[in-house]
Amino acid sequence: MKPAAVSFLPNIPVLGIWLLVYYLSGIISMQFDNPELHVALIWFPAGVSTAAFLRYSMRHWPVLLLSFITINLLVNHSFSGHLL
Repeated sequence: MKPAAVSFLPNIPVLGIWLLVYYLSGIISMQFDNPELHVALIWFPAGVSTAAFLRYSMRHWPVLLLSFITINLLVNHSFSGHLL
């Protein structure tokens, strides 16, 4: 039987791949950014996160949510120069 903390986390290498794909798709989406409106017209990470949430059970969702929020802040911070 696995300990509770281990079964709560998705497979760490697989989670890393999801985060890498999310980050890279965010970088690609920012290339379609309209500099006058300060919005991304196409946001590919939405599809990546939806696929990840559909792939894993609900007990993994908090880990995915926190991970994707962190990556989203990093992507926005790297292109805007400030966090807020």
